[in-house]
Amino acid sequence: MICKKNVRNLRIMETKPITCLLIDLGGVLLSLYESQTSDQLNKLLDPTKLQNIDELVFHPFDRGEIGEESFFNRLQTRSLKIFDGELYRTAWNAMLGSMSLETISTLEELKKKYTLILVSNTNLTHIHFVRKKIAQECGLVDFDRHLFHHSVLSFEVFMRKPERRIFEYILQHYHLNAEECLFIDDKIENTTSASAVGIQTHHMKLNSDFSRTIQELLPSIS
Repeated sequence: MICKKNVRNLRIMETKPITCLLIDLGGVLLSLYESQTSDQLNKLLDPTKLQNIDELVFHPFDRGEIGEESFFNRLQTRSLKIFDGELYRTAWNAMLGSMSLETISTLEELKKKYTLILVSNTNLTHIHFVRKKIAQECGLVDFDRHLFHHSVLSFEVFMRKPERRIFEYILQHYHLNAEECLFIDDKIENTTSASAVGIQTHHMKLNSDFSRTIQELLPSIS
């Protein structure tokens, strides 16, 4: 799929040059299929025990407030019965797709001209799985260290998008001028939050062509 230029998705102030790119992982650089995880978890979990599961299970894991053992225990206690532990891990990772070689090449070129910061809502299980998958499929070990100057992973900073404080943290921690930053994400609530602190944003369609999007936003790199 190709992300065609759409001015409604682009919030850029023409008066300031872009010096830093803040880029989401899942759905932007890495194909993401959340329904795959939902479908598999629905076969394991008791529908009567799913109230507030985002706030009590998924979001705390993303924020690093609970570890892997606690996360999978919380899933097990909400199950129809106690299944083999590997089934929960497989279901949880099912949403994670691949990163194309073209995307990797584009990031390598971008890194020569811009400060690149990965900004991802993720957790220990997912980041380990993605690093291993990209190493196996693309021959790139520790992709985040190779392709980015910095990584802001939600479970490491105890914050997650679209919380405004994560964008304030990025600006302060890396001494960035908000107007010189461009944030690319597939969720409108995240780009809206970034815009609120003055960051330029682009709302990219889920799983669209990252390299084509960059060519349209920053044609000087093509």
